[in-house]
Amino acid sequence: MPEMPLKTILIIEDDHDTRVSMRQQLESEGYFVFSAANGQQGMELLRRIKPPCLILLDLVMPMMDGEAFVKTIEADPSLHMIPVVLITAFPDRAKPLLARELV
Repeated sequence: MPEMPLKTILIIEDDHDTRVSMRQQLESEGYFVFSAANGQQGMELLRRIKPPCLILLDLVMPMMDGEAFVKTIEADPSLHMIPVVLITAFPDRAKPLLARELV
């Protein structure tokens, strides 16, 4: 596995244009960016790469939504400390996740 820069970010967003735009902006700022179209693809990536320094996560997606993704990484000792920033047009759906404490 190649050595990853310290500034690696994983974007998990189902809207293609949004995902590409975010990726381009972050790469122009010097970040190395991985991206996935849903939580399932994001989990598959996380199992193959060194943990990123940040995950930008959409909440409403097909296959595995943001809430299921967060629950999955919370249960994994090798992933639960990765900071996650929720991206959503539905802030009320994010409240239960924001109220959780990661251990």
